[in-house]
Amino acid sequence: MRMAGSTVPQHRHFDAAMRLFAPELAAAGDHVDLPADEAHHARNVMRLRVGATVELFDGAGRVASGAVTEISRGRVRVAVRCTHGPIARPQPCVELAFAVPRGKRLDMLLEKATELGVVSLQPIVFQRSVAGGERLSPGKRQRWLAHCIAAAKQCRLNFLPDIHAPEPLDDYVASCRCDRKLVGDVAETAQPLAQALAGWLRTETICLLIGPEGDLNPDEWPMVKQGGFVGVRLGHTTLRVETAAIALLAGVTAICDGMAV
Repeated sequence: MRMAGSTVPQHRHFDAAMRLFAPELAAAGDHVDLPADEAHHARNVMRLRVGATVELFDGAGRVASGAVTEISRGRVRVAVRCTHGPIARPQPCVELAFAVPRGKRLDMLLEKATELGVVSLQPIVFQRSVAGGERLSPGKRQRWLAHCIAAAKQCRLNFLPDIHAPEPLDDYVASCRCDRKLVGDVAETAQPLAQALAGWLRTETICLLIGPEGDLNPDEWPMVKQGGFVGVRLGHTTLRVETAAIALLAGVTAICDGMAV
């Protein structure tokens, strides 16, 4: 359910019974074939029939209305009608860098981060990381993307986050070029989020770094702080990875929503 005052971007949508992901929409002519996973879902789960009206989105700001013209074992084809976009990605531009949690907790993080409009998802390898590994296989990346697509379809979002390969913490800190850099911190010296964002312009890019539940190692903290990351806290409790990520993203979105354009 969308709450009043939500900052979820309210871009143009077409009156359609179902939304479908079509990453090749930009290159499509009069027709577009759905990717295999999306075709399977449309054919076998949603039981679409030829003639059904649908809305297509490519995850990069382009949407279109269309009608299903072919359904077979290996293909779902849609005739493209009216196309809109691409549009500029809405602000704020927030990158989420995070220790990978296990199982369904990761699923929740991916889905909720997408709902909150995160621009990119960057898994980070910490010394105390318990999941994720040092590479993202094509199969695993596709599973991550599937959760993002499902969230975008449910919440009628036109953008998907970029999913990057895992990086060691030191490499990421050295390469991060965001205007504002925040790291979740439970220390008493950590700043409240509103204070850390004082004077922030909504056109500035921002990175949120979320460490593992065992916290950063003592030798990781100086490196992160020297890299320009400011420790921020959310309340008096220690949060799990996915909770901290969602809370920080929601806080940044709420603060941005209160700014003048």
